[in-house]
Amino acid sequence: MRTFSSRGGAHDRVTAPIDTARIAAPERDLWNLDPGDGSMLEAYTSATGIAALPEALSLYRLWYDLDEIGGISRGSASPMTTMPMPPSVERPPALPPA
Repeated sequence: MRTFSSRGGAHDRVTAPIDTARIAAPERDLWNLDPGDGSMLEAYTSATGIAALPEALSLYRLWYDLDEIGGISRGSASPMTTMPMPPSVERPPALPPA
């Protein structure tokens, strides 16, 4: 397996497989690896000869944020479930009817 590495910046060393990254657009995997100074993107471009598109990096950042929001929304929209109390725990008194 071929890999590329980057040194310096916020990350001392990052190694990623190149062979498996060929399946999808590189921006899908690179958008969150770069510390913000472009060093990781430059290392990827020099190792592979493929330059990441800034627009695609922005798209994948946005996609991730929206996916996170959707996951939280789905979780909060689900009906709440309660776990039965063990028999050793005293149950609170029932509320009077309204």
